Amino acid sequence: MCGISAIFSKREFTYDCIQKMNTIIKHRGPDGEGIMGLNMEGEINISAGPDTSQVVLDADHIYCPTKTQSHIKYRCALGHRRLSIIDLSSAGHMPMCSPDQRFWITYNGEIYNFIEVKSELINMGYTFQTKTDTEVILSAYKEWGEECLHKFVGMWSFIILDVIDNIIFAARDRFGIKPLYYWIDAEGTLYFASEIKQFTVMNTWEANINHQRAYDFLQYAISDHTDETLFKGVFQVLPGCSFKSSIDTGFRHNSRIQIKKWYQLKREPLLHSFSEACKIFREKLTLSVKLHLRSDVPIGSSLSGGLDSSAIVCIEDKIFKEENIINKISTFSCCSVYAKYDEKKWCDIVIDNASVEPNFIYPSISDSLNSINDIVWHQDEPYPTQSIFFSYSLFKNVKEKGIKVLLNGQGSDEYLGGYGQFTQHMNFDLIKNFSFYTLFSNSKSFSLGIKDMLSALKYKLVQFLLPYKVLSPKNENIFNEQFLKFRNEHPFSQIPLRQNNIQAIINTQLFYNPLPRFLHWEDRNSMASSIESRIPFLDHRVVEYCYNLPVEYFDNSGTTKFLLRESLVNILPEEIRNRKDKMGYVTPEEVWVKKEDSLSYYKALNEAVENCNGVVDIKVLDQFNNMIDKDLPYDNVFTRIIIFSRWMKVFNVKLT
Repeated sequence: MCGISAIFSKREFTYDCIQKMNTIIKHRGPDGEGIMGLNMEGEINISAGPDTSQVVLDADHIYCPTKTQSHIKYRCALGHRRLSIIDLSSAGHMPMCSPDQRFWITYNGEIYNFIEVKSELINMGYTFQTKTDTEVILSAYKEWGEECLHKFVGMWSFIILDVIDNIIFAARDRFGIKPLYYWIDAEGTLYFASEIKQFTVMNTWEANINHQRAYDFLQYAISDHTDETLFKGVFQVLPGCSFKSSIDTGFRHNSRIQIKKWYQLKREPLLHSFSEACKIFREKLTLSVKLHLRSDVPIGSSLSGGLDSSAIVCIEDKIFKEENIINKISTFSCCSVYAKYDEKKWCDIVIDNASVEPNFIYPSISDSLNSINDIVWHQDEPYPTQSIFFSYSLFKNVKEKGIKVLLNGQGSDEYLGGYGQFTQHMNFDLIKNFSFYTLFSNSKSFSLGIKDMLSALKYKLVQFLLPYKVLSPKNENIFNEQFLKFRNEHPFSQIPLRQNNIQAIINTQLFYNPLPRFLHWEDRNSMASSIESRIPFLDHRVVEYCYNLPVEYFDNSGTTKFLLRESLVNILPEEIRNRKDKMGYVTPEEVWVKKEDSLSYYKALNEAVENCNGVVDIKVLDQFNNMIDKDLPYDNVFTRIIIFSRWMKVFNVKLT
């Protein structure tokens, strides 16, 4: 887990350009730094950075630098910040090269099955000098080219430079767990980075707002649903996509590069019985957890008390007991002093049933407001609610306890039906086929049946209306079109939204919304504290298996995630396995805003209106007061506006 940088230009640039991109993301890789570049004559130069250790400087690996050479000028360069997780020795230094120095790589992530891929390559005649997964990627690329991506199980963003053919190859993992951004400046120089802030250190950088994506965020709390960001001209390589080009290609300012979709889920229906499916799913998920436990540093687990994080902890515990490993799992949980938002009782059930060393934190409202600027800086873009603050605080606690890797339960809801999305789809099919008896039987009561029917009809109506852009949001009159130039359309009109079967629903939720923004927040919050966050539920083999199972395996008469629940009998505590309410790391934001400290929020909102340069109408202050004084339903648009204004200030964003 690291931070990466790359610059490709037709003009010379200085060492300090790539080094500044490295420095601003030191939090992603505090354990080391490296730079590799080519000059105009095609000569390779390897240089140290200020944080390159003496151990690396003294090493005899061909890719390890011997000194800092800040006088050097490049036409292309790779930069790397290292967070040491696998092979902690100097052999893990990056950028790394193949033995013949033809292929160079800067890489962020983990290939969990690198041992298996390495064995396959050894049988083909390859030899290895390190215990790293990085060296495996290089050899796999040399052997299979772009097809090597299909060999890997894991999360990654990497850039490979072929110095013989002058080819750039960049790739992002299947589900976009690890980030990869790019930007082309006014001189046609192409930059890649793990975080958008790396572009801000360039002399040619201008922070201009992307008006439509800003509207999507302010009005709908939606982000990361397209390849665009809230910064004009800054794009992300989408999940499961790659890029290949000559370094001599001409790149146009603020334009997209030509991206290839290398991965997509394939529909190959499986005929396994439900009991068979439970057994296979359990085996695949257990294998995934085992692979995610590969590490040369201490590992902990996030525990919210919900189904998913509890499943990961309980499977870990089972693995350790079966393999006679004496190990207490360090778990980390966010709690609340308000009972309505507190899940400690659920965490305690897991703790009582597994060998666990628990850690709890209780974040406060004052900390949440005081942390906004720091979190915005780490996130690069505004975030919609203070639930991000809980996760940010959790990772700080993880770091304090000396843990470097954290497993979490994210990523399953989107393909196991955790949001109730399959229930609504199935109910609508029953209505469409006039199967009202089955609908009402499943609902267990007449009133519940009516409720389910109306919910399914509303769900389908929304999906039907979205492409026609006729949804009128309730807050549209508080954003000024004369300053924020936007089309009044729903963000989903920009994505290939299909809801006619569960596979289409899964595709939308995995690749467009909501998973991409959840992964964005998770990556930045974890890396802010130099922690590697791992997500066993997003092993593609687990996802692909579930993708091809019948919908009724996931939803049983309104019981969501049925496959997961039934697969983990005798593994999950029964209270957790049968739990029906879904919370996750929710903050008591409504209590904070409406009851505990409305004055502080009002002051922050007033300041936000002033700092938004006319984007937000002052009438929003009256709306806030009405919500407080008349005890109207809580609306987190006020929090979004506060955070959005802080983002504009932190990054000096212009409305140009």
